[in-house]
Amino acid sequence: QEGFCHYEKNFPFQNIEIYTFIDKSFDYRTPVVFADQKLFISLHLFLGSNHSFYSFLPEYIKYAHRIEFLPASCFITLAGRHIPYPDVDNFLETILHYSKAYFFAQKMLPNTKDYQLFKCSKEQMKWCHDNETSIWNYMIDRDYLFSSSIDLIDRFVNLAPFSKFGLPTDSNSPGGVGVWLGLQIWIAYMNNNNVSLKDILNETDYMKVLNNSAYKP
Repeated sequence: QEGFCHYEKNFPFQNIEIYTFIDKSFDYRTPVVFADQKLFISLHLFLGSNHSFYSFLPEYIKYAHRIEFLPASCFITLAGRHIPYPDVDNFLETILHYSKAYFFAQKMLPNTKDYQLFKCSKEQMKWCHDNETSIWNYMIDRDYLFSSSIDLIDRFVNLAPFSKFGLPTDSNSPGGVGVWLGLQIWIAYMNNNNVSLKDILNETDYMKVLNNSAYKP
C-alpha cells in the first residue's frame, strides 16, 4: 500500500490494475509480471521458503519465496514500465541498466531493506556493505567495467546462489553483486547531482553517470 501511494505521487496519470492468482505453472524467475497495464502476482510463489511446493528447488531459490520479498518483487517488475529497452555493450552499462529497477523499488518502498530487494540473507547483504571497497577495486583492477565478456554477466548479474570472484569467501556473497554495485553508483549519482527519479530511469549515458556520481567506496 505504501509503495503504490508513492507510485501514484511520482506517476499520477499511470493507470494500473493488480491481479493475484494461483496457477499450476511454476516459473520462479517471474513471480510478478507486468503486461497490458496489469500487474500479475503469483501468490503460489510466496508461500515461504519451507513450503513443500519448493522442496525440489535449490536452497537459494527456496529462500526467495518468502512473503517479505513480495512488495519489492512488485516494484522491481513495475519499474520496467518506465525504463527504456536496454542497449548495453559492456559490464558497466549492464549493471547500471539492471540496477535502475532496484533504485526505483527503493524509492517506492523507502522502508524496505537491501536484503529484501535482492532476496538474500541479511548476512549476505552485510557482506556486500562490509566489502564494498574491495568489490569495486576488484572490478577496477581487472578492467571488468568496460569488458563485454558474457562470463561477467553469469558471475555477477544472473540469478545464482552467490557471486563468483574466484575467492574462498565467494559463498558469503549474494548472487547479483554487480547489480548491487550498480545501485550504489545510482545512489551516489542522485546524491551528487540535481536529477529526478524519472531522469535516472531514462538515462542511458552510463559513462556520464559513472563520472558524475563521484562514486568512491
